[in-house]
Amino acid sequence: MKKEAHQERLYHLPYHWMLRSFPRVSTELRNQTAVKALRFGAGHRILDLGCGDGFFTGYLKTTFPESFVVGADYYLRAIRFARIMTDDSPYVAASAMALGFKSGCFDAVFLLDVVEHLDGEDRKQALREAARALRPGGVIVVTVPSNRLPMDPRHYHHFDVRGLARLMQEHFTDVVVTGCCRHLPGAHHLTRFPVIWRLIQFAVRECDPHKAITLIACAKKTAE
Repeated sequence: MKKEAHQERLYHLPYHWMLRSFPRVSTELRNQTAVKALRFGAGHRILDLGCGDGFFTGYLKTTFPESFVVGADYYLRAIRFARIMTDDSPYVAASAMALGFKSGCFDAVFLLDVVEHLDGEDRKQALREAARALRPGGVIVVTVPSNRLPMDPRHYHHFDVRGLARLMQEHFTDVVVTGCCRHLPGAHHLTRFPVIWRLIQFAVRECDPHKAITLIACAKKTAE
C-alpha cells in the first residue's frame, strides 16, 4: 500500500478528535508549544496547512479568536470532518505544493506533522509555497517526528535537529528548533496500561530537541 493510502485511511473517522492517553496529551502539548511562537494581537491571518480533520485549526481559532484562520488540506474527507468538528473556520481543499492563495496574504503558516508525508522535491516545494503565501517578516511553524522514532509506514522521512534546521534555512531565517515530549523507548505501547501511563507522564513536556520525539521549528520569512 502506498504511503498516501495509509494516510488517507486515517480519515475514515476524525481520528485526531478521538485520541486518548499519551497520543492525546502529547498532541495537545505539541499544539500549545507550536502557538507559543506567535505573539499576535488581533486581526492576523493564519493558515493551518495540512489541517486534516481540523483539530489544530479549531485550537487556533479558540486561541486567536480575533484572527482570520484558514485550514487547507489535500484530502476531501478530512476537510468534510473539519467542517463538522469545528464551527466557523473556513476550509479549502488544496495541495501543499500548489496553494491557490495570493502571495504574501498570511501572517503565519503552520505545517504540523505534514512535511514527513512528502518526499524529496515535494517537501521543498511545500516550503516554497508556504514562504510565498507568507508576508515578509511572517512566521512559519513546522513540526515533524524526530529520528528517535521508528519510521512510520505513512512517512518518507524522520528528522534530526540539524536536518530540520537545514531544510528550513533554504527559505527562512531566524530558525529555532525546540523539542516536545522526551523519548522513552516503547512508551507508545505501554500507555494503554493506566498505572504505567501515570508513571511516564513526566515525559510529556517541552525538552531538549536532541532527546525529543517531536521537533518544532519556528522561523521567519525574510523581510523584503
